[in-house]
Amino acid sequence: MISGRGRKQRLIGYKKGVVKIVSIDSLKVDALFRIKLGNDETLAVATFSKNGMNFAVGTSDGNVFIGTIKLDSKLQVKLSKLD
Repeated sequence: MISGRGRKQRLIGYKKGVVKIVSIDSLKVDALFRIKLGNDETLAVATFSKNGMNFAVGTSDGNVFIGTIKLDSKLQVKLSKLD
């Protein structure tokens, strides 16, 4: 996906809800954050919008999180769980 700064980035999820934002161009981790998950719940799928700020994450328990990412001098992640 293209970020606001013109770089291609991907979301990569790990166990216990850790999500890394990886720049494909430079092969470096731009940021990481954690999504609080339930017991035995794992990340299943994630996607960026074309603007590179909005994203959605689905879990093995069927939960869906939507959020925004702002990478300025520090990482700002706003996250909401859909009920």
